[in-house]
Amino acid sequence: MFVGNSNPRKNLMRLLKAFDGLKERGGIPHQLVVAGEQGWKFDREKALRRLKHREAVRFVGFVPDGDMPALYSAASLFTFPTLYEGFGIPVLEAQSCGVPVLASDYSALPEVGGQGRAVCEPL
Repeated sequence: MFVGNSNPRKNLMRLLKAFDGLKERGGIPHQLVVAGEQGWKFDREKALRRLKHREAVRFVGFVPDGDMPALYSAASLFTFPTLYEGFGIPVLEAQSCGVPVLASDYSALPEVGGQGRAVCEPL
């Protein structure tokens, strides 16, 4: 699962490619759920056309705050490969719902996620 808009700094295209690669190599049964508003400089249809396993990616759009705990709690993993983040509230939200977190080691995320997250190189 990923929560956030699709602005370039969120690194969503890289996440989509990584997920697609996992599906290709490992045959994982999971879907990637992307929650959040459409950002700038991101063409969802073009991005999906680049994926072999596009049927496993679900863009659910904006989700009201009251529904977010249920969405987080249904996830097997929350991932946040952002290149720059002012704070990183989605990491804390996922952690508070007991979801494992995989986040980049950039910007404020080391302090926000602390020891309760696995680290990925977002580049």
